Amino acid sequence: MRFANATLVCMAVSWLACGESTAAHAVADQDGAEADVKLEVRGLQPIYHRFGPVRKDLACLPGERLYFRCDLHGCGLDGRRRTELDVSWRIVNAEGKVRQAASHPVKAFCWAREDAFVRLSERCILDDTCRPGKYTLELAIEDRITGQEANASLPFTVKPPVLAIVSPRFYCDEKCTAAAPLSGVINQAIFCECEIVGEDRSQAKVHLSVSIDVVDAAGKSAWGGPDVFDLVLEGDRLPANISQHPMFHTIIALCHPGKYALRVAVVDKATARMAELELPLEVHDPQEPNDLAAK
Repeated sequence: MRFANATLVCMAVSWLACGESTAAHAVADQDGAEADVKLEVRGLQPIYHRFGPVRKDLACLPGERLYFRCDLHGCGLDGRRRTELDVSWRIVNAEGKVRQAASHPVKAFCWAREDAFVRLSERCILDDTCRPGKYTLELAIEDRITGQEANASLPFTVKPPVLAIVSPRFYCDEKCTAAAPLSGVINQAIFCECEIVGEDRSQAKVHLSVSIDVVDAAGKSAWGGPDVFDLVLEGDRLPANISQHPMFHTIIALCHPGKYALRVAVVDKATARMAELELPLEVHDPQEPNDLAAK
């Protein structure tokens, strides 16, 4: 099933990953006969970037990138263990009006396991003119092989524009082409980029003070103190319109195993307003027995 009557279409990116497995549309029951398996969408949740971490709230801001993921169970497979799906999503406001929408096909190779699933990740960008209020993300999946359909929804809110650090993204490489989770192993580097919205541009200049730190469970800095720098945009570097956001990059070197937090803060020098973002960060030692090494 594909949604129709969309008034605005935004950029969408889809990723498919074979989880521990991926499900066929029919399995053998206890008597050896084939039993139909229903296509299901499970665990639809908001995340930061492709691999998370999971967002604890869904209070979004105009201009923010909204990422979400889910697991698809009961997908049909062809003879080469491949699945073909049509994925559609739309964002509907409280009055039932479709504000953004996208549809596209996806294909994935699947492992041969009875508890199989396909993990789907999607992204949309909330328009900078998006009005504050309540919205619903509606997801529809159609299996091209079995003809089955499945749906799920996720309510969220859009807040009035305010200074904030949004859309954090994590990568394995310096060119920011290969997505990564906000976790890794000793001696690995994570490349991070974030956007800022709600900054003051009234003086034909953007002047922000950015602070980045990694802290342990007790709040103690693992770096011996935050890395602080100024982000100044003026002249040709000043964003030309509201949809262009200031962005900064940083490198997170993973040096010691444990559970930490990535702590980012921004101060707008023109208004003295401040914004903070804190996300969980895990570092593992592959030479020691732990959850990551066991997998």
